[in-house]
Amino acid sequence: MLKTKSGEVRNYWVNINAINIGGQTFIQTIGRDITDRKRIEEELRLSQVRLNEAQDLAQMGSWERDLKSGRIYPSDGLYRIFGYEPGEVTLTNRFLNNIIDPEHRGLFRDFLQNTYAGGRSGNYEFCFYRKDGAKRYAYCQTRIIKDSSGKPIRVFGTLKDITEFKLAETALSEKEKALRQQAERLREVNTALKVLLDHREAEKVKLEENILSNVRKLVFPYLNRLKHGQLSDEQKTLLEILESNLAQITSQFTTKLSSTSIGLTPRELEIAGMVRDGMSSKEIADVMCISENAIRFHRFNIRKKVGLNKRNINLRSYLQHISQ
Repeated sequence: MLKTKSGEVRNYWVNINAINIGGQTFIQTIGRDITDRKRIEEELRLSQVRLNEAQDLAQMGSWERDLKSGRIYPSDGLYRIFGYEPGEVTLTNRFLNNIIDPEHRGLFRDFLQNTYAGGRSGNYEFCFYRKDGAKRYAYCQTRIIKDSSGKPIRVFGTLKDITEFKLAETALSEKEKALRQQAERLREVNTALKVLLDHREAEKVKLEENILSNVRKLVFPYLNRLKHGQLSDEQKTLLEILESNLAQITSQFTTKLSSTSIGLTPRELEIAGMVRDGMSSKEIADVMCISENAIRFHRFNIRKKVGLNKRNINLRSYLQHISQ
């Protein structure tokens, strides 16, 4: 290191040799200014330090492989990802093959061979085991470096530890699976509940229809006979109360029929209800104390009003259908 006239400090490489010429010894001194080279070397050293620090922070490592010699140049971060101190082991292909999970070895070997032989960049995920035996996951990327003629000469690769990401991804996948299973169970429960509710509603309708039918068949005929018998005023009043209460009880059972049979008179509505319950014209006539011809006339009007005139459809079946 020398200081120039201007005071600038420069680095020199000096080679001193003793030379014998004609029996006399001379000292040969050769000097070369290497200041720029030293500056570049220092910049490269600092760049490598910064690269190592950045890789450590990002849990990354890198390496280069000379495609001609096959030699690998790993970074300190690559050693640390594998759980070793820099330079503790030689990171050869055999070493990598030994620490990679057996399920991934074949694919990883093919990946590296294709990269080295074909000069193609790529990426790959694999599982490996650190020096302490911990199972980890890594993401590998490679880039091909070519010379001025376009010939691949080196492979530059990076390796990132993605274990936390993979564990979070697995946990999320398991949670989504559990949610899907829970949703499926809820759908099954809802389906079963709907079937049960539909069944109970059908049973309720059937029960209502049975009650209405039984009242009309087993109660009304006798009430009508009583009405034409010799009754006292008190008995007639009680009979009217009984009829009114029965009408109120059975009125909710005829709601559907009346709402879908718009245009029927009260008497036609009453007859339609008895037809729906399976009573014949004679039975209806006896209950209502009118002639069968009158019942047939009303049945004809009912068919006409509900649109069954000149149609080969059973009136009772139709009335049962629209009242469901």
